[in-house]
Amino acid sequence: MTVSDTFTTAAQSGLQRPSWDTDSHVNMAGANRAQAALVFSLTPVTAMPDKLTACVGDDALATLAAMGLTQVEVEVEEDVGVTL
Repeated sequence: MTVSDTFTTAAQSGLQRPSWDTDSHVNMAGANRAQAALVFSLTPVTAMPDKLTACVGDDALATLAAMGLTQVEVEVEEDVGVTL
């Protein structure tokens, strides 16, 4: 599957109220704030503390490094009382 420039452009374009939302149930201001917090890119971009970034690529560790991030090893106890 290939992600195109068209997808990243569309994902970041202006939002419009859905035609079915005739009673204005959708919080468009909130949707716009949420969209503003997202960054979609076909190439790595520098990570920003106030953004969620989606970079498309085949090498996650290289993408993290290009974004200025590093992998952190986390030890997880086997029995933490959580059922999945």
